[in-house]
This record gives sequence, C-alpha cells and structure tokens, in this order.
Amino acid sequence: MGTKTKIILSDVLVFPSKNINKYLPHYTIMKNGSIKKHYSIDDETSYFNEYVDSCKVIFIGLQNKGNLFKGKTIFNEILKETILTPDWKFYNEYDRYTDDQYLTLNKLLNDFCSIYNIERSIVQSNDYSYKEYGVMCKSNFSYMSYDVNPSFDFNKLKI
Repeated sequence: MGTKTKIILSDVLVFPSKNINKYLPHYTIMKNGSIKKHYSIDDETSYFNEYVDSCKVIFIGLQNKGNLFKGKTIFNEILKETILTPDWKFYNEYDRYTDDQYLTLNKLLNDFCSIYNIERSIVQSNDYSYKEYGVMCKSNFSYMSYDVNPSFDFNKLKI
C-alpha cells in the first residue's frame, strides 16, 4: 500500500472510450450515490498528473455536468437541476451535486483518511493556497480547472 497524502475531488461528465481510460479518477461517485471504481488506489493514473504527483493522490470524481449554458438545447432538460451562483470563471449556472453523492463521498473520505492517515482538512474550491496534505479540488491547482463547481456544499463534508 503506497503512501497517500491527499485526496483530490473533481467533476466527471462522461466516461471516455477504453483507449483513453487512463485519464479517469480512481473512483467516480454517480448521481445516485453508487461508486464506479476505475483503478486500485495503488495504481498510478494519468488523471491530472501535470499538476500533482499522482502516486501520492487518491482521485475521486463526482458525476456532474459542471457549468451550464442556459438556453442551449442540449441542456434544456437539465436546467431544473441547476443552481445559480455569482459569476465564477465566466459562468453562473451549475449542475447540482446530490445528497446521495455527499453521503457516499463522506464515507469514502473518512475511510481513506483513516486507512492512509491523510490529514482531515479541506481546502475549498478555487482557493489557491497550496497544501501538501488533506482534501482538495482540482481548481485548487489550476486556474483552468472548474471543479468542483460552486454548487458544491463544503458544509456537507463531515471528516
């Protein structure tokens, strides 16, 4: 079992074809709270490795459409699931995370923090204060990352 120092949260919209599946997180939590395991935690993934040492990270994705474009036909059926926020990275409408996702995420976070002795601290999205340990988001590392989005309620994390 390798040394893990942090957990990074992100959004996952769709699953790519098998020939590029190395760009998936270790786990994805679906909207209904179920878990899809893509890799063993001891497996290195190419997911977001341009910003972090992926050998020391557990990546957890949350099924989420992210920022939405109001009025675009492809998204009309999901607008009822959105949350409006102040402008953040040029958008103000985002897909919501579900209560089932928060329940599953809390279980995974607590399990992984206990098993790997990961610091039980949370750096909220879009906070660029770099830390070597704890629970973070992709947007903590890059201005180009939009996840987790502003509809994520950090108060629902109980670690």
